[in-house]
Amino acid sequence: MLPRSLVLSGGGARATQVELSGVAQLDARYGHACVVTTGGGVKCWGGDGWGQLGDGLTGSRYTANDVPGLTSGAVSVAVGGGHSCAIVTGGGVKCWGLNASGQLGDGTTTQRLTPVDVTGLPGPVVALSAGNLHTCAVLGSGAAMCWGLNGNGRLGDGTTTQRLVPTLVSGLATGVVKVSAGRLHTCAILGSGAAKCWGSNPSGELGDGTRLQRTAPVDVVGLTTGVAAIATGGSDYDFNYGGGGYTCAIASGVTKCWGQNHNAQSGEVLCGGVPCSDFQDRLTPSDVQGIPTGATAIAASGWSTPQLLHGSISFAQNCVVTAAGGARCWGSLYCGVLGDGVSGCTIDQSGWGEQSRRRRRALERASIPFSAAILFTCALLADGHVKCFGSGYGNQPVAVKDGTEPQAIIFGQAPSIHVNGWGAVTTFGGQSGNPVILTSLTPSSCSVSGNAVMGLASATCTVAANQAGNAYFDPAPQATLSFLIDPHLAQTITFGAAPSLVVNGVATVSATASSGLPVTLVSYFPRACTVSGNVVTGVGVGSCTLTANQAGDSTYAPASASLAFPVGADAGTLALFATKSGVGSGTITSSSRGNRVRQ
Repeated sequence: MLPRSLVLSGGGARATQVELSGVAQLDARYGHACVVTTGGGVKCWGGDGWGQLGDGLTGSRYTANDVPGLTSGAVSVAVGGGHSCAIVTGGGVKCWGLNASGQLGDGTTTQRLTPVDVTGLPGPVVALSAGNLHTCAVLGSGAAMCWGLNGNGRLGDGTTTQRLVPTLVSGLATGVVKVSAGRLHTCAILGSGAAKCWGSNPSGELGDGTRLQRTAPVDVVGLTTGVAAIATGGSDYDFNYGGGGYTCAIASGVTKCWGQNHNAQSGEVLCGGVPCSDFQDRLTPSDVQGIPTGATAIAASGWSTPQLLHGSISFAQNCVVTAAGGARCWGSLYCGVLGDGVSGCTIDQSGWGEQSRRRRRALERASIPFSAAILFTCALLADGHVKCFGSGYGNQPVAVKDGTEPQAIIFGQAPSIHVNGWGAVTTFGGQSGNPVILTSLTPSSCSVSGNAVMGLASATCTVAANQAGNAYFDPAPQATLSFLIDPHLAQTITFGAAPSLVVNGVATVSATASSGLPVTLVSYFPRACTVSGNVVTGVGVGSCTLTANQAGDSTYAPASASLAFPVGADAGTLALFATKSGVGSGTITSSSRGNRVRQ
């Protein structure tokens, strides 16, 4: 089955290979993905550190789950760096997830775990794109509006001021048909087929022939007509080594890219008739070699991670859907992001040459299959199924699962329990958050109350653990833990009343075992007290802790217990004298037998 569209994402989560079907639209970026079904429902999966999956929780989801409140009525979805948004019937927009920069557009910076309305939109929205920390929309009137973080001028309103609600992009009150919000820059396609970009520009990603930051839209050189699709990509590399983002477009059927090119994501050039890369930034659009004319869709992504080469490598890749319905990808090959079945999660450290050869092979391979890792790529197939490859998926496309996810229960170490004795059983439950319920499968040898197990007879005790599921997780399969109840009877030690003890004083302590066997007393803090038999002597001011031990025998198991009580100062050896004018004075000194007063 050939892909209808492709989306790329940084980061990744493993999907169970059970088909998600009936998908009408797909978007993925920065480690998570969302789809709109033919029934208008929104489903998301992947990383969820900020609630970007919209299910009211945080924590990764490995299968597609419904977004509450958007099980119908959605038209399209856009995902960004920690947040997601959807156009709903009537042209309204709802967003959820990270909101530290106002990227949800609800007038606040409050994180939202479920969808909220974007406020301040003057009309219905027909196109939407989510960037790293900002969001942009195209209205039915053709106006472009953006909101969120505005560093580098990525909102295009002529300023670098953060916006918590939509603001009009300067000069684009009409005529816009598509918009693409990247990591630090944004681009749009006009009804005339021209492309305009704005925001960060250290690598020429705006395509205006310069490296100058732009807070308002500028023309992309050479793309004044014929642009049918545009995609913005980029990574954190610019923060570390002066790099930036990149942009790709399909213009008059030709695939072109410009901007940062350290992963060859801005396009291949011909070297002696063989595709290769010079890894030089492109300040204006450059044709991507090896891509047949007539491509119908394009996707771009980017990510960076501390790894090799002076502490950071940035990973970026692009894919297009060809006129024949196949897919071609180029750029990073880290852990198989190109989906061509080449390599695992390694990068050749000997230099860029081997990577260039791998990219060349990737470019020469036809459509699916592909390969990846720190990134993942997903394809929406013509039959409405979704397949992904890359980080967590492997180097061949695999189907995304729809519905609930499995969960499992893990037991801790088996306790040591004697007949008539108690012990605690530790369990680690699954992600549903529901309580783990313990029961005894061998009631003749042990009983269970909460997580406490009582030994009843010298035999094998088997404890069963169960955990219910919820809307997102299946019930956990029953787990069992078996262990032997020690045949020795448990015994307890009981202390009498704690004595009143002072330094140099003596007191008697009583401790008896339920078995009737003799008990031995030991002082835990001999600086505070010593013990001989059952007689305790105060040594110094502090806490006296006695441990009573019973070694057990052929019938009873060993037992121990502790008793703590204070040791006070001896009134006969410590006195404080009131000091008055003309009357003697005193000073307190210390000795090994307590505090004394020297006049």
